[in-house]
Amino acid sequence: MKTPLSALYAYAYQKDDLIHWLLNEDIIETYSQAKTYALEQQSKLFSCLASETLTLYQKFLTNSDEAHQLECEMLFYQGLAMGLQLGTLPLWA
Repeated sequence: MKTPLSALYAYAYQKDDLIHWLLNEDIIETYSQAKTYALEQQSKLFSCLASETLTLYQKFLTNSDEAHQLECEMLFYQGLAMGLQLGTLPLWA
């Protein structure tokens, strides 16, 4: 069963327009280029690795992606907590 926080994170994560949160066209372009380049490099690396090494590397990527996903979730919760705290401040402070 999902907690309200995990449901909120899942909703935010599934939005198709997450990139708009970068708020700057140059940063969006840099992000898109970096992501494309990383995928190209990964494909080249996969083609160079022997079967056993490729399997080991893919397991590493899976574990690394899982850790990264959890870090993203923690950052989301931290940002939400900060936003909620800021929301309690009087507007004239």
